[in-house]
Amino acid sequence: MRKFSVSFFSFILSILCLNSLVAQNIPTKELAYKVFTLSEIKRPTSVKVLPAFNLLIVTDGSAGLNEPTLYAYTLDSIKFIKSFITVGEGSDQVNTPGAVQYFAGERVIRMFDVNMQRFCEIPIDAILKKGGQVPIARYLGRDSLTKKIRFNNFALKAPYVLPKGKEMIELNNLLNAPFQFLLKDEAGSKTDPSIFKVLSNTGVLKSEYGRLPQEIVEEVEKSAINRFAGVLDMNDRGDIAIYRSYFANFIALYNLKGKLLAYRYGTPDNDGPNDKQSLFIGETNWAYLSVVARMHKDQVYAINFHPKNGVGEDGKKRLNLYVFDKALKPQKRLVIRGGEISFDVNPETGCIYSLDNQQLYVSFQ
Repeated sequence: MRKFSVSFFSFILSILCLNSLVAQNIPTKELAYKVFTLSEIKRPTSVKVLPAFNLLIVTDGSAGLNEPTLYAYTLDSIKFIKSFITVGEGSDQVNTPGAVQYFAGERVIRMFDVNMQRFCEIPIDAILKKGGQVPIARYLGRDSLTKKIRFNNFALKAPYVLPKGKEMIELNNLLNAPFQFLLKDEAGSKTDPSIFKVLSNTGVLKSEYGRLPQEIVEEVEKSAINRFAGVLDMNDRGDIAIYRSYFANFIALYNLKGKLLAYRYGTPDNDGPNDKQSLFIGETNWAYLSVVARMHKDQVYAINFHPKNGVGEDGKKRLNLYVFDKALKPQKRLVIRGGEISFDVNPETGCIYSLDNQQLYVSFQ
């Protein structure tokens, strides 16, 4: 009888272990959508929703010299309003336009120019005003026209200007290095780098903070491959940083003091909170490969997909947009068109605005 009990206990234990790897039952919905061809734009590269102003701002990544790079549409009907801010090195121009940044409650949008090493700040009232040129109200960051820039660890690559425009935040470039080759501290011990660099609004380094979870560091140290080069996003209020790795299936939330608020590794469908088997991208692993993630109030939106998957029976590509709570526990899976280029969410209506390299998709929850 004792032998039977031990065998039965082992059988139950094996079932429990197996179930820990089984996908959890996340509510899933394929969203209905409308397609809009943005005929004014050559190649859309980013989309930003401004619900308080009924505005949708789209960046044209293929704008030529002296051509406009930003396009404004009505949010509710995708009606073209105007184009503004041309490409160049003159007054009210940008050299290499990036994605538009906006925080709730502000009346400006910002865009980083990596070649010029500076942000341009654009008043929303000028966009809303009928006719007239939309000016650049001020520049923030380094200015490569007047200052000698050394493209090293302190060169700005994809920073955010924090609310009120007094500071900037960016991912630490040392995350691009394999952990085996990071610099050692004074005692000769290998140290993991900080996640973020905080700079003044003129680009001067002020501080560094934020660390990876220790269990992640231990896992990464086993590999000589760069794992944690990634991308930074901010929530809609500008007080929570969203960090995602390009090469590890990893997403984390930090406050602006560097405190780790929540993190998750592995696929969102894993039944347990984390899954080391799918921490790193491989032939069978999915990852947070979209250019952006979003956080509105306490909901985080992130696309997790495998490049080889996601094509429906009609031959059209679909992506899984996961909605997490503030603890990064998945709440639902929304199947959408577009989004690998950029997406944003209107928290007031739940509509999702997503781009592929040709069109805009508006999906309805």
